[in-house]
Amino acid sequence: AELPSASVSGLQNPVAEGWTAWASNSAAISIRGDRISLQKTATTNSYWQQKLPAGGFEGLITQMQVGVTSYTLGADQFIGVFVTGTPAQRAVTTQLGETGGVPSVLLVDENSTVVASFPFDFTDGEIHTYRTIIDPVADIVVVKADDQVLGSAAHTSFALLGVQSRCMFGAMGNAAVASVWESVTVHPLR
Repeated sequence: AELPSASVSGLQNPVAEGWTAWASNSAAISIRGDRISLQKTATTNSYWQQKLPAGGFEGLITQMQVGVTSYTLGADQFIGVFVTGTPAQRAVTTQLGETGGVPSVLLVDENSTVVASFPFDFTDGEIHTYRTIIDPVADIVVVKADDQVLGSAAHTSFALLGVQSRCMFGAMGNAAVASVWESVTVHPLR
C-alpha cells in the first residue's frame, strides 16, 4: 500500500493541494513563478494544516524549503516560519528564530517550549532546506539544514497532546517576517 503524504510547491495554492487554511489567515501571500511569498506583520498570521490518515506508518519526515529575506523579532525568540509534524501524539515543530541573538533552527513542542536549538545562519536571503526526521520508535528527532545534521533531541522530550498525524506550515506569532517558500513536504518515515 502507498504511504500517505502531504506536500505543496510554490507552483500551487496550498488549499488547491489539500491543505486547510487557518480561519484567520491574514498575512500577504502571493504565488510567483515557482515560489510562495509570505509577508507577515507582527499582527498577521498565515498557515495551513493537513491531517494524514492514521495508522500504517511510523514517524514522519518534515521538510520546508524557505528563504527569509527580512525579519523583526516580536516578544519571543521565534521569527514565525515553521513546519510541524505530529506522529505518536507529539507535535514536533521546526521553527526559525534566535537563541541569545544568534539565528538558529529550533525544535519546539506544542506548548511553544524550545526543546533544542541549533545555530544556523538563515539570514542570507537564500532558500535553505530544513528536514526533520521524527522517529518515535527510536525516540529521536534529528534536524538537518541543507543536508548537514544540526543536532537531535529525544522524541519523548516533546509534550504529549493526543493529536495524531497532523502537519502544518506557514508563518505565525508576534514577529514580522518576509519569507519565500519553494516547497513543503511531510512523508512517513516508514
